[in-house]
Amino acid sequence: GKVKPRHGQSSIDAAVEAGILQQSECQRLQALEAARRLVIDVDAFDPQTLLPTKGQVR
Repeated sequence: GKVKPRHGQSSIDAAVEAGILQQSECQRLQALEAARRLVIDVDAFDPQTLLPTKGQVR
């Protein structure tokens, strides 16, 4: 309830702006979020790669 991010602002940046997090905590959380996104994005692929290809067996 104390952090209200503006449009386009992350909750992490809003917490720093509100004085709830320190800049070092912000950097750590941003690094962790980037790592989390990498794990999630592993499942991001072009759906065309799953279509059957003539002459190939899966």
